[in-house]
Amino acid sequence: MTFQACRAAPISVAPGATSFIVANRTRRARLFTIAGRKTRYIRPHGFGWLRVGLARAGVYRFFCISQGRPRLARTGVIAVRPKPAPPPPPPEHRIGVRQVSGSGEFYDRQTNASFVPRGNNYLRRSDQEIRDGQVVFHGSTFIAGKYGAARVEAALEQMRNDGYNASRVILDVICVRGCLGDFGTSGLSSAYLDNVADFLRRAKENGIYVMLANEGNVPAGTRWESTVNRSCCETFAGTNLYYLTEGGIEGTQQFWRAFLKGLVVRAAPLDIIFGYSLASEAYFEADKPPLSLASGTVHTANGHAYDLASPSQHQLMMDENLVNFAYHVRNAIREVDPTALVGMGFSWPQSPNPARQGDPRLIRTGPVISSSTLDFVDLHLDPKLELTFQQYVENFEVPRETAKPIVMGEYGLSKVAEPDADRAASDLVNWQRQSCLYGFDGWFLWTWDTTERAGGERELWTALESGGTIEHALAPTIRPNPCATG
Repeated sequence: MTFQACRAAPISVAPGATSFIVANRTRRARLFTIAGRKTRYIRPHGFGWLRVGLARAGVYRFFCISQGRPRLARTGVIAVRPKPAPPPPPPEHRIGVRQVSGSGEFYDRQTNASFVPRGNNYLRRSDQEIRDGQVVFHGSTFIAGKYGAARVEAALEQMRNDGYNASRVILDVICVRGCLGDFGTSGLSSAYLDNVADFLRRAKENGIYVMLANEGNVPAGTRWESTVNRSCCETFAGTNLYYLTEGGIEGTQQFWRAFLKGLVVRAAPLDIIFGYSLASEAYFEADKPPLSLASGTVHTANGHAYDLASPSQHQLMMDENLVNFAYHVRNAIREVDPTALVGMGFSWPQSPNPARQGDPRLIRTGPVISSSTLDFVDLHLDPKLELTFQQYVENFEVPRETAKPIVMGEYGLSKVAEPDADRAASDLVNWQRQSCLYGFDGWFLWTWDTTERAGGERELWTALESGGTIEHALAPTIRPNPCATG
C-alpha cells in the first residue's frame, strides 16, 4: 500500500486459501480488504496479514483504504486461475501376461491372441560429457538436439514392412547436457521427454510395441540421485546403493513416478509400451561395499542383517534384496500406470559354467525368475562368445517352464567370430530357434543400425548391414514361425 497505488504480487493465484502479507508504505494507518475480508488498520510503515479463501476462478477487486479524513482509497485486481483439469489416466496397455499350462506368455488384451515380440534394439551413440568432465561414447537416442525424428520414422516403417512388431530402446541418463536429467532444475528435461513421447507416437502409428529400458540408475543431476546417494559411501557404493538401501529404492521409485507422469502430461501413447525394464542390465559390484567387505554385519533395505564374513550371506543378501527392489519399484510404476508390464534385464551370470572371469559385475537371476513380482525377465546372451546355449541357460537358472515370460532383449554376433554376413545371419536364426527349446518368448536383435563410430557396435553385425542380410533372415514376413527349422 502506497499513497499512489494499491498493488499485489503476484497478480494471479491458484484457487484456494490465499495468504496476503500487507505492507503499509504511507504515513497514515491503512487497511486492506478483499472478498469481504479485511485487515485491522495497519500503522504507518507497518505490516499486517490476511488469509482469505478465493475458491472460484475469476477477477477479484481489492482496496487499500486510509484511516481518518479525507478517506483515501486505492484499488487493484487479482486473478484466480481456473484449476487445471487433471491429465486423463493412461490408456490400458494392449499387451498383458497370462498363464497357459503353467507357463507365462504375452497376449493381446483386445484380441486375446498370443503375442510374440520380435524386433530390434534401436540405439544411437555419440560422445557425451559426464559429471567429472570426461567425454564418453555412450547412448544418445533421445538426447535433446541429437534426436532424429526422420531417421526414427524411416526405421520404424522399415521394421513394420518386415513384419517386426517390437523395438527396444534405452534411456540416456549419464550426461550433463541433453540427457534425461536436467541439472538446472534437478528434475527431468522437458525436451528429452518430448522426444520420448514423439518416438512412442511414431511407434504406435507403425504398430511397433516398445520395450523402454532404463540404464539401471536414476538420471544424473536430479534430486533422486541425491536420494540414492544418501547412504553412500562407506557401507554402500556403486550399483549396490540401488538394490541394497532404502534410499536406492526410494530414489528409483520417485524417478519412475516423475518420468511416467511426464509422459502422461504429454499424452504419450503408453499403451504402445510393451513393457518397462528397470535396468538394461542389472548387477551388483563385487569391488564396492558392502560386497568388498569381509567382516562385520550390514542391514539392508529389506530389513534383514547379513554377516559379511560369510560368502553365502553375501549371495543371500543380493538374492533377497534384488527381489525386494523389483517389488517396490514395480509397485511405484503401477501407481501411475496400472496396467504396465515391468521387467528387468540381465547379462549372463559367471557360474556354474565359468564365464566373464575377472568381471566385478555380479548377478544371479534364478531368484528373480522364480520369486520376484516382475512380469517378465529380459536375458542377454550371444552366440559364438563364451558358452553354448545350454550353458547360458544353466547359468541363468532358467527352468523348463517359467511363470513369467522370458525375452532375449539383446543378442548379436561379433564380426570377429563370424566375418561373413550370410553365415552370421544363419547363426542368429539358429540361435533364435535354439532359444525356443528353452521357453524364450521374444527376441530383440542388437542392433538395428548403430554404426556411428568404428569400434563398439561396429564390431557386431547390425540388421541393415550387407544389404539387410540379417534384417531379412530374421524378418517375420520371411520366417513367420521363429521356432521352425528349415
